[in-house]
Amino acid sequence: ARRTWLFCETFVGPGDKWLPVDNYQAEPREQIAHRTSPTNIGMALLSTLSAYDLGYVGPSELSLRLRNAFDTIGRLSHYQGHLLNWYETKNLQPLLPRYVSTVDSGNFAGCLVALEQGCRQVARAPVLRTSLWEGLIDTLDVLEEAMVEHAGPSTAGLAAAVTRIRHALELGRDRPQDAYATIRTLCEDTSAELDRELIALLEAGAYRHEPETLHALRTWMDNLHHRLQQVRTDLDQLLPWLGLRDEPAAPRHDLPVALALHEIPAACRAQLAALDRWESERRAGGQLSADLEASATRVRGALRSAETNATTLRD
Repeated sequence: ARRTWLFCETFVGPGDKWLPVDNYQAEPREQIAHRTSPTNIGMALLSTLSAYDLGYVGPSELSLRLRNAFDTIGRLSHYQGHLLNWYETKNLQPLLPRYVSTVDSGNFAGCLVALEQGCRQVARAPVLRTSLWEGLIDTLDVLEEAMVEHAGPSTAGLAAAVTRIRHALELGRDRPQDAYATIRTLCEDTSAELDRELIALLEAGAYRHEPETLHALRTWMDNLHHRLQQVRTDLDQLLPWLGLRDEPAAPRHDLPVALALHEIPAACRAQLAALDRWESERRAGGQLSADLEASATRVRGALRSAETNATTLRD
């Protein structure tokens, strides 16, 4: 599943207007068929939803990828509402002969039915899910596979960094209250170790004659970095109180870390009302220092942004 998703992630992008290519050939020479069909499009949409289910993308990236795909679908030539059966993905022109396939149109419709239900479930799912951690661990597994193929004394530092990241991910999975601190540390410190260790290996001459191994390591390290940053962005935008625990004006009681997306706007409004009362009481008692007022402003801004972000994403 993780390799299939990497394939989709590689070949469904802006170069092909966010539509899937029909096929990719590796041997005897690499080439890509830059054409697509309603069946391909429908399966790519479900692949994106499956990537969310498996923890390979978060709700924000899921929404972005689906919006990009549907924007393109809206620009394609149609016949009485139906997609035609083949399009060039580079310029979106229909391929000759132009026709509507009942088989492909039926496949596409079936995919849309499944996608609709999946999106409804995402809107009611927790932002911080167990599968989020499992997806990160999957990515780390593939990176480790590439390392194991050419393990040796020189790779000990890289292996140790991977072990520390795995331990941190498992800790975050088992202790959701520490999720934000775990992700922040991984983004800022631990994952940077991978880059330093790989650079040290290259400087020592490792992988000099193994371009495929080096490419695999670089690909999966980049994938891990990107995914960690995505998780942190989702938490910052949707569950900002997880990162505000040191703020003096932060909520005095912990909000649930397992809030579903559709529950966040109401939770933010409740916390904003509580913050207003807290600030008013201290102002009336002469206890609202400049530092406390500044802290309240930061917390209020984060809660308002989260309410807006969650509402927009849910819709």
